[in-house]
Amino acid sequence: MIRSTALVFSLLTVLGSHPLLITAAESPPNNEAFRQALANREALETAIAKLETNSDLYNSELSEAWLSLGNNLRTLGMHEEATEILGKALQAVRVSSGLHDLQQLPILQQQLQSWLTLENWEEVDATSHLIYYITTKSLPPGAQPRFDALQQLAQWESRATREQLLPAVRQTELLAARLYSKEIQAIKNAAPYEERDTQLATLNLDLAAVELQLTRQIFDTPLMAYENTQQRTNSRLVCTTFRFPNGSVSQTCTNEETPNMAYYFEADNKKDQALNLHFGNMQAAMAETLLLLQADTIGSPAREELMTRMLELSTQYNEFMQERY
Repeated sequence: MIRSTALVFSLLTVLGSHPLLITAAESPPNNEAFRQALANREALETAIAKLETNSDLYNSELSEAWLSLGNNLRTLGMHEEATEILGKALQAVRVSSGLHDLQQLPILQQQLQSWLTLENWEEVDATSHLIYYITTKSLPPGAQPRFDALQQLAQWESRATREQLLPAVRQTELLAARLYSKEIQAIKNAAPYEERDTQLATLNLDLAAVELQLTRQIFDTPLMAYENTQQRTNSRLVCTTFRFPNGSVSQTCTNEETPNMAYYFEADNKKDQALNLHFGNMQAAMAETLLLLQADTIGSPAREELMTRMLELSTQYNEFMQERY
């Protein structure tokens, strides 16, 4: 349960700042902030020790104190220690308020920042997924924290693919596309609300960008990477008959390997099918965005920004087609 309206605004503030979370570690604190954090650390640790002695280990006051100490340690650059303390704050919220409580989100966002600084990509991945999962369980489609958490996760998945931050078996770009498609459908099925068409247009452009990236990846993938049910060569028995001067006959047979053209056609067909699928998905997303922009439900500033993004994507698409075809 959300305790107050103020917490909702707090969540909006924390989640609304997500675009830079997945691109770089935080800047180091200035000297004044560092000195203040150093001075506050002992007081926070003393307060926590008293709370642990005199109260329930999972009450809200102790959770808030752990969160404050975690942020303090992050300011001091002690990110390993900060993630541990923030984990205690997270556990307290889960025990007292439930696994899907939105009060976890500010804590998880702070942990995410530290995992990024530590370049612990597995934890970045797990935390990004958890933030989105909690918002989907607690908020309806279109709620701003859920919308922001989706974009944060999908952008992380794209970065993980682009920079090869996770095991190769993870198809993170494809997962990002599925996340966008799923949320677009959920928003369409939800009751109308003020920002609905703006969010749909934004997500469709995000989806189009991911589909274009998938198309580039597929085009650059060698045919040999596609699973093939055909044999690479055909084998046939070739026999030669020899007649000796005395009239006797002898025959020698050998296996001869010849290229199996069906092997190459199958791989080429599979690659073409994958290209056509993602080309089609991108074109459909762009077409839906255009229809949304033609309506009167998107305000002027947002419309201009979306039109700029759409033109940029169209340019990238055309350049790709010219380069590759």
